[in-house]
Amino acid sequence: MLHKTSRITMLEKAILHIGLHKTGSSSIQASLEGYDDGTRFYADLGWINHSIPLYTAFSHNSAHYHIWTRQGASREHIRETKEQTLRKLELQLSRPSHDTIIFSGEDISHLSQPDANALVGFLRKNCKQIIAVAYVRDPLDYAASAFQQLVKGGCKQVPSRISQHIEARIGIWEQVLGSENVYIRSFDRQALHNGCVVQDFCTIAGLDFNQIRLKRRNESLSGAATKILFHLNQTSPLQFGDAALSRTRRRLINLLAKLFVDTPRIDKHLFFDYLDLQDIEYIKSKDLLTTASRPPDNQSQAATTLTAWLNSLDDNIYSKLSEWLTEQGEIQSWSGNTSELIHRTFYAVLQSDKTNTNAKLFRACALTLKGCTNGRISECIALLELASHGKPFNQEIKKNLQELQQLNILNHQASP
Repeated sequence: MLHKTSRITMLEKAILHIGLHKTGSSSIQASLEGYDDGTRFYADLGWINHSIPLYTAFSHNSAHYHIWTRQGASREHIRETKEQTLRKLELQLSRPSHDTIIFSGEDISHLSQPDANALVGFLRKNCKQIIAVAYVRDPLDYAASAFQQLVKGGCKQVPSRISQHIEARIGIWEQVLGSENVYIRSFDRQALHNGCVVQDFCTIAGLDFNQIRLKRRNESLSGAATKILFHLNQTSPLQFGDAALSRTRRRLINLLAKLFVDTPRIDKHLFFDYLDLQDIEYIKSKDLLTTASRPPDNQSQAATTLTAWLNSLDDNIYSKLSEWLTEQGEIQSWSGNTSELIHRTFYAVLQSDKTNTNAKLFRACALTLKGCTNGRISECIALLELASHGKPFNQEIKKNLQELQQLNILNHQASP
């Protein structure tokens, strides 16, 4: 049962910042957290990024939302999140002495038209006017940034196209709200107010920038960190589907960002062959960018180049990971290859989380690897060592561990 208010408080306006993805949304959200100038305020829904609560509450497909599937969230948890969000929304929309409420969530742009209608219908009970603000990015810059995000999320293959789906996603909101209530802005620094997306959004929303503590969020990774995660995505069965694994994955990403902070970023020119021509044409038609994405003459083989680049695990990766593992006391020296070193780093981060007790999961993954080539034995052993600390699989796990350790010894003895 939703909370019933004794009277309806009508706000003048609701402003929905709907992304799009990779256009500074995290900086906007971090900077606006807690904003309240007495008339305009940033909604408090339990997350500073409103993607999770609003998508969960209004999408008919929330059970398959990537946030929940990666965590292995139950349907009960998702249902409770939806109910809590609707209650919080009602309370936020009933704030006295305010005229404008602000939401920000890039996944709002992923709502289908019926779901967007449901969200707008809910807001219209308390808001006289609803507008949406969307930022779009140069397709080439977007492709490089979005691919990194895909890799963070577990992407195992290079997609054939990397698209913002600009026309389709913005088109839904133009249909729902009317095009006059949808503001499309360029993420080009030259087009933004003072070159800052936070200031630009504040200008559109009528917020007092002097009351905001600007927080810039740059979630991009180095090229080396991207390669490491992509390699794990392709070779490790132990990445998602459990809350502990999600925590470990986030901690690993943070670690890689620090270890490789001074190394080169991924070259955006590797992505020319992956651009969506419809995105380019839409941006040109709206005159949103000062430059167009055009590949140089020597970029016709960009697709092959990107794949080759991802698979090249250079010496810098080996040296930095082995140095970190040595500093942590995890190894004294390393004779394995770079692939094994990457997995050993992941297991070290996993093992340092004292809440990881899912022995059954570790064992299942180890036995999956056991069926592969002998080169995976060291990874099986590492997993089973983790699993041996849990219950109720101790004896069976230790037996498998001893068998693999013996097999590993025999393989080394047989090696020339």
